[in-house]
Formats: sequence, structure tokens, C-alpha cells
Amino acid sequence: MPSAISRYSVPAALTIKFMFSIGQDMGSPVLMALLGLLLDLAKCTTPLFVLFLWSQKMRLASMFALVLGMTLSMVSFSASVAALESGVTASQQNSVSYQRIESQITDYHDQVIELRQLAKRQ
Repeated sequence: MPSAISRYSVPAALTIKFMFSIGQDMGSPVLMALLGLLLDLAKCTTPLFVLFLWSQKMRLASMFALVLGMTLSMVSFSASVAALESGVTASQQNSVSYQRIESQITDYHDQVIELRQLAKRQ
């Protein structure tokens, strides 16, 4: 059960994050995040509909639901990859910024030491 929860919750969270970021660019982040959640829930429940429709001898509707489920899975996968890539990019940018700040602190520290030594000499 815990693995099933993580199997569905992690991609859902990444899809919601991706849709939220798209929504921020469009001006409606909450609406887009809810749409991402809805699409991810539809992706998770589609196999049940496929099996139900197949058992009811509704072959054409079952095939349509199968294609829909596969399409939603591909969209969710793409959104997850995009969300992970943006997270990695943000992490790299933060790392570069941290390194710059750390370098500046080291330079200032060295300058303070030089100024103290100069003050002692005078």
C-alpha cells in the first residue's frame, strides 16, 4: 500500500508543480494546478474504466479509454521530467550564487586581515 501511494503521489505532485509554474506565466496558477491534479487523477483511474468497459463488451469505448489513459500517462511523465529539470536548474543556479557569495566573503575576510596588518604596522 505505501508503495502504491508513493507511486501515484510523487508524479501527481510533480505534475501539479509543473502546471502551477505554467499557470504563473498565464496568471492563474491555482486553476492550472487543479487542472494538473484532475488530469493526474484521471490518469490513475483510467485503467479501472478500461477494465469495466471491456467487461461490458464495449470494445470501442474500452480502446478509446486505453488510448486516453496512455496519453495522460505520457503527459504526466513529460510534466514530471520538466518539473525535475526546472528543480535541478534552480538548484544549480542557487549553488552558483552560493559559491559567488562564499567567494566574496572569503575576499572580504582576506581584505580585513590585510587592513588589520596594515593598521598594526602604522
